[in-house]
Amino acid sequence: MKKRKVFSSNVQKLLFFTVLSLIFLIGCGNDASTEDEASGSGNSDNVNIDYASFKPSTHQHEIELFPEYFNEIEEQTEGRLTITTYLGESLAAADDTYDATANGAVDMGVSLQSYSADQFPLTSVLDLPYVTDSGEKASEILWTLFEEFPEFQDEYDETVPLILYGTEPYQIATADQPIQSLEDIEGMRIRSPSPEVSNWLEYLGATPVNMPVTELYEALERGTVDGSILPMHTLTDWSLEGVVDYVTVGNFFSAQLFMVMNREVYESLSEEDREVIDSLSGLEMSKKAGALFDGTSEEAMAEFEEEIDFYELDEEESEEWRSAIEPAVDDWIDRMTENGFPAQEIYDRALEIDNELD
Repeated sequence: MKKRKVFSSNVQKLLFFTVLSLIFLIGCGNDASTEDEASGSGNSDNVNIDYASFKPSTHQHEIELFPEYFNEIEEQTEGRLTITTYLGESLAAADDTYDATANGAVDMGVSLQSYSADQFPLTSVLDLPYVTDSGEKASEILWTLFEEFPEFQDEYDETVPLILYGTEPYQIATADQPIQSLEDIEGMRIRSPSPEVSNWLEYLGATPVNMPVTELYEALERGTVDGSILPMHTLTDWSLEGVVDYVTVGNFFSAQLFMVMNREVYESLSEEDREVIDSLSGLEMSKKAGALFDGTSEEAMAEFEEEIDFYELDEEESEEWRSAIEPAVDDWIDRMTENGFPAQEIYDRALEIDNELD
């Protein structure tokens, strides 16, 4: 019986020290976890990021620029971050991409702000006619306005903007009937990408039809619309050259696009990896995206000059069109001002940036 008591006592001591050691280790682990949370360092070990794009695999951004961008992120984070690409609305529809990224349904997404127009009232300043005449300049205007105006930043507050960029100027493309004057466009059903563009198309006498570019080929082919306002890169990137016969070149406006990351995903990454993403994103990457649009547009117009009739408005004609559209600018400023935004200041600043870049 005595030996049994000694054995029992030893077991009790062993159990006591084992439990004490576990408590100590758990406490240290909690302290380390608390320290990580307090410092915001996060943990980027083997994080895969799902990227949703509405663009097809033939789009130059998805062939060239964005894969290089993603590869650079992966290389500079030494493989801690990998990015899986889902194209052609396979992960999120074009008009749902921003919300899907904001609520975490996808980690990162790209689309047009105009497809979520209520979310981006101030960004639509670039939907106004004749603000700028190139994708690269539109991108610099957009990113600079984002940096300078808190009201602009609020539009993206649910996400982390990585790239904000603009297209080359939009022209008016038609399937069967050319447009060479304001009289020609009267009553024509013209596809529009946004409410603001629809507004000034009405001032031109057209009947706007709101529709994403993903539905445009079929609409032109079936005659649902007579034409569309669109950038020339879509002739190749969206294979629209087969359904477009005429293009009226007026350099009307530049659409805007975003690439954003879910905020929780971004903040969960280590500080080191966030710095990598930040260093590769922003103004310079936005300008590259816009410049690629410019180059692709020039190539498309040269490639299809035999198949498509391009009619460029001369100076006198352009002034006539400008006068007809001008009231749409006043409409935008009035509406935005009524909603409490510094609309006139933002519009004037956009024009100022464009002039500085000339």
